[in-house]
Amino acid sequence: MKNLKVMLSFCFIICFMFSMKPKASQEALKFQGIWNSSYGTLKLVSYNNSVFGDYADTGVLYGGIEIKNGKYVLSGVFENYKLNKKGVFTFEITEPNTFKGQWTWPGTNWTAWNGNKASTSKPKLDKFYRVILHHYSENGAQMNSKHEIVVLQDGIIRFRFDAKNGNYDFQLPKGTWELKLLTATNKELAKTTLVVGTKYPGNNPYYKVNLYEKKSRRY
Repeated sequence: MKNLKVMLSFCFIICFMFSMKPKASQEALKFQGIWNSSYGTLKLVSYNNSVFGDYADTGVLYGGIEIKNGKYVLSGVFENYKLNKKGVFTFEITEPNTFKGQWTWPGTNWTAWNGNKASTSKPKLDKFYRVILHHYSENGAQMNSKHEIVVLQDGIIRFRFDAKNGNYDFQLPKGTWELKLLTATNKELAKTTLVVGTKYPGNNPYYKVNLYEKKSRRY
């Protein structure tokens, strides 16, 4: 029963889907900056009500603000590149520059993970790649996209980004990500698969990917 409860908690946390409420965005912004934590330096940035960043020299983490027991907490996933494993975490701001939290591997007990903020400046991330997407119709015409794009892995939404000036400009860690664009007309999702990191062009500071409606492409 205990293992079942841990696994249910894991599934609940990993399946986070972010709302766009202003309060949640404000709570996410509190996590932006550089933190000294139980497991090394965290460099975190916020986007709407999501938070993501570098996890020491070990990997990355990403998550979103949710309400748990009446409190706003940051819940999400961390990737340990050295162990090639993923776990989940939950952090709560307990003082202006302090968070208290915990983490777990699937099926294991929770362990404390706490931190203190060393800088409030928005950090530059070392383990995230810049991605620029241009939205085109199937006849090749560039569209003035004004929609939201969701980024999934293992069928679970990990990130949400909005269009800016008709295009998408955001950051992702290495891995294979599925991108879905919610169209404004019929609510159908355009899909494409993007392999980040393994095919990153060394002489190019970003990807340029054409996202086609109702068409799946691999880059």
